[in-house]
Amino acid sequence: MILKEDVDINTLVTPYFPDGRLGFPSYVLVDRNGKEVARGKAAALAAAKKDAS
Repeated sequence: MILKEDVDINTLVTPYFPDGRLGFPSYVLVDRNGKEVARGKAAALAAAKKDAS
């Protein structure tokens, strides 16, 4: 979980939504280095569950 006070929102959001519009709610799972791990609810939840085990 990423807390609002832990990150600069521009650093977190801009690479994935460069036009600044988030649009529909999205799931994007990123690693500690900011690399995209999974996109979409099912993929993000599956990747998070796999990593937790």
